[in-house]
Amino acid sequence: MQNRPQKINIFVILKLNKNFIQLPSLLPSLKKLVSVIFLIVISMNISVHAQISDTIEYSLRKKPKFFITLASFNTFIDGQYANIGGVRMGLNYNQRIRFGVGFFNLTNNSVVTSINIKENDLDYYTNGQLYFHFISVSTEYFFYNKYPWQCAVMPMHLGFGEAKYGYINRPERIKSYTKSESVLLYQPEVSAQYNVFEWLGVGVSTGYRFTLLRSRKEVKDLNAPTFSFDIRLFLDEIYKLLFIKEKDS
Repeated sequence: MQNRPQKINIFVILKLNKNFIQLPSLLPSLKKLVSVIFLIVISMNISVHAQISDTIEYSLRKKPKFFITLASFNTFIDGQYANIGGVRMGLNYNQRIRFGVGFFNLTNNSVVTSINIKENDLDYYTNGQLYFHFISVSTEYFFYNKYPWQCAVMPMHLGFGEAKYGYINRPERIKSYTKSESVLLYQPEVSAQYNVFEWLGVGVSTGYRFTLLRSRKEVKDLNAPTFSFDIRLFLDEIYKLLFIKEKDS
């Protein structure tokens, strides 16, 4: 009875060794398989990039159309919830590429932070209410555009603006403002949109705001994710609907 376990162990060891000996002979086949998979992935990637490049080139040859739309998104500033709204306008090429400029402003004014004030030989802390606005330039690519659905990526979205705090000073007890801080922002986004009508849509978006440059460090933290679920009004389509009559075909 004591010899049986030893025979089983010897059999297992021999079987493992035999398989181990056969592994080197499989390596060339495995290398070929990995190489084939790698080439397939690379070719698919090149094909996708080629299709995107062709779409962009074709779209830019088309006559652009003017667009204007209201836009808003939610975010966090200094760890507090904030809503930023504004308007974006620009040129739309073939419903695929949009170059836009916009103006955005902190709308809810609910970001209140403890700030240090040094004035009139006084040094104290008080609550400051944030005022923040910026002008943006953006490039948007619609990688899916089949009515009523649209999906887009905004790889280039730069914003230049100012931020400052409003507070009640001492001892006059009147409203004052800190010095404005200039900021340069980068905010890439991805979005999806469902058009209920040509002039009305429901959309979702997400992205992240990076602070590239700032003249001071008045505002504590501007880097944060952005997100939205909103109703979208297309002012250009409303204008066409109200004032431009379609020509009879």
